[in-house]
Amino acid sequence: MRQKLALLDLPIELLQECILYLSLVDLIACRNTGNRVLRKLLAGSVAIQYKMHQERAGVNENPNSREIRGLTTSERLVSLLARERNWFDITPLNGRGYRLKMPDPEGAWLYKLLPDGILIVDGQVPNSLPGHCTSVKYTPLALSGGLARSQSEPTPIAVETNLEPWTTLFSGKQIVGLATYPGEELVAVATSTPPSTHSSLFSLDIHLIEMPMGRPHSNATESILNLACSSIHYLESLAQIEIVGSTLAVALEFEIVPGPQTDLRHLSLKQELHIMNWKSGRSLIKPFDCGSIAPVFLRPDVVMIPHAGLNQLQVFRLDLDCDEPASLDRYNTNFVSFALPSLASGVSIVRDSFKSYSAPPPQQEPRPVSGVQEPFSSRADTCLVNCHYQTFQTRTDFYDDDEDNVHWHEFTEVTDHCFVVRRASLLDIFSSSVVRARDLVVAWERWGPGCLRFLDFAAGQGAGQRLIGLAPRARGDYSHGRYLQILDFNPWNHKKPVPDSDSDSKSSNRSRLVGEKGACLASFSAFTSPPMSSTLPYTEVTSAQAYDFDEVRLSDSCILGLRKHGELGGIREIHILHLG
Repeated sequence: MRQKLALLDLPIELLQECILYLSLVDLIACRNTGNRVLRKLLAGSVAIQYKMHQERAGVNENPNSREIRGLTTSERLVSLLARERNWFDITPLNGRGYRLKMPDPEGAWLYKLLPDGILIVDGQVPNSLPGHCTSVKYTPLALSGGLARSQSEPTPIAVETNLEPWTTLFSGKQIVGLATYPGEELVAVATSTPPSTHSSLFSLDIHLIEMPMGRPHSNATESILNLACSSIHYLESLAQIEIVGSTLAVALEFEIVPGPQTDLRHLSLKQELHIMNWKSGRSLIKPFDCGSIAPVFLRPDVVMIPHAGLNQLQVFRLDLDCDEPASLDRYNTNFVSFALPSLASGVSIVRDSFKSYSAPPPQQEPRPVSGVQEPFSSRADTCLVNCHYQTFQTRTDFYDDDEDNVHWHEFTEVTDHCFVVRRASLLDIFSSSVVRARDLVVAWERWGPGCLRFLDFAAGQGAGQRLIGLAPRARGDYSHGRYLQILDFNPWNHKKPVPDSDSDSKSSNRSRLVGEKGACLASFSAFTSPPMSSTLPYTEVTSAQAYDFDEVRLSDSCILGLRKHGELGGIREIHILHLG
């Protein structure tokens, strides 16, 4: 009788190839079985160790990177471990960083960091409000050196070759929104046109531009997408654009008056969401009042947008192959609302204050991006969604004058709030709610504590599972510069025992673990009722040196420090700290 062949009887090379398909959790389970063959293979295989460390770090290898092309698996593993050490210690490869000055003396007002360059919006309109700009410019950045050659410093390619450092990609009407999608070499620029005396329609044009030449995008049927919105009065418009694959979402904010005879003091703020296929120009949904201009893709076919008026995060699924635009409303079974913590009495959300950010975007079909030089990039399925908003409440202040008469006055107190959501966790709850087709509003207690965390300070835009911010100053500290703080939500980096609460978080050198049993956060009890709790831990790392930055942002490979022309002015310099 022919003996059956067991899995562990396979040649060690074949067994390794089989095991490489397993997830990190499965690999750990294999190790914990106690089987000597598996334990020896897991400990001795560099390929398996490399895969495990990639999953632990939440990154993918970039096959286009020149930094690791030609390296052995063992050398790639060394590069990955060095990268993670740099991030955990906040140790830039280029020392104090590289300074990139803005070409316009007035500064830049928007910017986007691409894998191989930087986009900015500048060209201030004369005699207009700050931030009203008309041009988009680009400069390539060669972050040469990376992990394999750490002695080099990042330098703009154009400076090396004595060419003009900045290329103008767009110049025209006032710009109200900007987005990029490196996978298609796409830049989307939104410009607005107010209603004329002959029309009550305000229109917004989205210009689809191909990098790096600045020409109309070759994959778009129409190089300009036009959106017309009914509006009798127009003062100001803003647009937030998000792109994944061939799908483009744009949320608009503009002010209208209900009728032609209405007093301009009674303006109504309107926020409207449009979603379309940018390649064909076909609309995927009928526009609807969305409650904020902060859409984020959780998946190529799933969108999240906060609704300030309802104090909710609303998530819905798209039919990317529909023939006619779909109607979406809160009673649709593909539309699920997630309640945020109940507000305390007298507290309201500032309707136009919501901002959301998540990077990298989910990919429709993962593909290498041309021009990327970094060896590793964050996996989209591990990313966070970072949200900011404001609340306000009216307070009364009493005081005595010199004659002991009591006076009082009312004032409005505005407070900033910041929270993060695990993209994958929210998707799991959304999918289960859609299957049950009855949980159209999910209570905060059922979803929030496990996949959302409010933060004690306003973290800047992050990348992957990391956020960054400027550490609060100590009382009486008036020195220049502040320390950087990185918040790492990667669960595999929480190596120390989790403390019982936030108040007794254990510190080690410049890092501390903020525990998963951080029950009632005192700093938020004034605006939620009851005080919120969270079981989402993170590691907080503080830099060894202070930096004179006004704001900070993260990319997959860099810390970006912004220096501005005053509190309300444009960006005058971007400092790049390259960590790999």
